[in-house]
Amino acid sequence: MQEPTKEHRATGTAPNAATDISAQQSGVLLVSIMLVAACGIAYELIISTVSSYLLGDSVVQFSLTIGLFMFAMGIGSYLSKLIGEQRLIENFILVEMAIALVGGVCSITLFVVFAALNPFYKTVMYSFIMTIGILVGLEIPILTAILSKRESLRKSLAHVLSLDYVGALIGSVAFPLFLLPTLGLIRTSFAVGLVNILTALVTLLFFRKKIARSGLWIAGCVAILIAMIVFVIGGTFLSRYAEKQLYFDQ
Repeated sequence: MQEPTKEHRATGTAPNAATDISAQQSGVLLVSIMLVAACGIAYELIISTVSSYLLGDSVVQFSLTIGLFMFAMGIGSYLSKLIGEQRLIENFILVEMAIALVGGVCSITLFVVFAALNPFYKTVMYSFIMTIGILVGLEIPILTAILSKRESLRKSLAHVLSLDYVGALIGSVAFPLFLLPTLGLIRTSFAVGLVNILTALVTLLFFRKKIARSGLWIAGCVAILIAMIVFVIGGTFLSRYAEKQLYFDQ
């Protein structure tokens, strides 16, 4: 019989105790960590770039956006302790759905607000930064708590943070070199929202047996997915509309 390790003796668990999530489900969550980190960085860069275009002084815009975003992530991490342990998967999917919606519309909303409600632009901009930052800050504690059901907290935290940093690198490189030149600002925000909702949908499909009324969750994710696809395809029209609000001449 296998001798219990020091860690198992400390936690009171058996070495071969059944786990709550499978290796496949754990792999899906680890990939999700990398994707959501990439999306979070992309939203920071989108808002910073839009504000630089509209307000000027790019150093101030990028500095304020990054600083406030990190602060908001800290708030989100702190608030995560209020989330119950029983519905972690549902809460993660809900957070991803919210980020897809809020992040997806951030760029077009900022352009329209600048043109139509200029005095309120900074208020809306800071609201987007704080909202998205808080939602992103909720994700890492939730995912760490889920993964810790399969492995020790130390290992799950190491996996989460390492993949989070890798995802941040991917997002920071993909935005200036691929997304912005190919799609433009408005379509990029919808494309990043598409990645968020796809992450939620894939996670939902792999964990559907653990989720009550999974059919309703799937329907909600599919509805947002279709909306993001439509907006990405119709992003050229939205870009032209935003430009017409900013400039009188062709």
